[in-house]
Amino acid sequence: MLRRAGQVLVRLAVPVAALAAAFLLGALAIWTRGASPGTAYAALFSGACGDLDSLGTTVEKATPLVLTGLAVCLGYRGGVFNIGAEGQLIVGGMAATAVGLRCTLPAPMPAVLALGAGAAAGALWALVPGLLRARRGVNEVITTLMLNTVAAQLLAWAVRADLGTGGIAGWFGLKDPGQPFPRSATLPVGARLPDVWSAMPLNAGALVSLAAVVVVYLVLTRTTFGFALAVVGANPRAARVAGIPVERTLLGTMLASGALAGLAGAVEICATQHRIIDDFLAGGGYDGIPVALVGLLHPGGVLAAAVFFGGLRAGANTMQIATGVPAALVAMLKSLAIVAVVAASTIRARRGSS
Repeated sequence: MLRRAGQVLVRLAVPVAALAAAFLLGALAIWTRGASPGTAYAALFSGACGDLDSLGTTVEKATPLVLTGLAVCLGYRGGVFNIGAEGQLIVGGMAATAVGLRCTLPAPMPAVLALGAGAAAGALWALVPGLLRARRGVNEVITTLMLNTVAAQLLAWAVRADLGTGGIAGWFGLKDPGQPFPRSATLPVGARLPDVWSAMPLNAGALVSLAAVVVVYLVLTRTTFGFALAVVGANPRAARVAGIPVERTLLGTMLASGALAGLAGAVEICATQHRIIDDFLAGGGYDGIPVALVGLLHPGGVLAAAVFFGGLRAGANTMQIATGVPAALVAMLKSLAIVAVVAASTIRARRGSS
């Protein structure tokens, strides 16, 4: 028991030390600009968790990051590096918007169907890369990255194609005909995820993300699919010798990863933005990569890392307004944290193999 606890503490020391190093280097960057690192970081944390409103904003920013982080985590544990969470998030948001605007069933069915449509769209967007990887061995990094651009262009077209004009635009167009801007109409109340606590801006999207963390953890640790996924991710050749269907497991992993990323887009639309615009959550899929890495590819770690990065996003503007330190510092802190985590993990792995 004590040995297990010690191993956990050693693993936790890696991201903690990485984040500490990132903040120290960030402090140096702030100091070179003539600002006070202490004042800047105090403003950053005040904007992230200074009061209930700030905490609510942090949770709101963290919610989609939890889901995209889980998407990357699940894929990586199964031996696939899903760089396409960005595109899967986009098509998930588009599908949720389309269903939410068209569904006339009583609440809460429009919201439930919109979330389901988002997850299904994300899985469908991951199907082709999954098939190419499983059947032909095509590198999924390339195919998913290319599909991100396709999804972004598809969204740019959809928010400019009037809804209900007939033809292809009538089926897939999302633009509100009554608006000159490229955006959809606002979702009806029945298609939105409700608030769950009136004291702070906290909606049911956070509960969906928490449920996803629990489900992914149970799948990875308590199911035969999770066992097969871990074996295939560690050694596909040994998995094949053991009788595990490698191709089917790879495809299932990619579909599940895409579904989580698509759900992230759907939650963002149904819980927060209530309409879709061009670049409605730009970078949300890519941000799942550092969330998964800093979270050590563990569902619980992903949750903690997402809250941390969500807090950085929430406090960035407060820091810039209070001290003049640009909000872009947050991106630098994120990048430094990734480098530090990867470096520490690599050093540890080499020491373990020597």
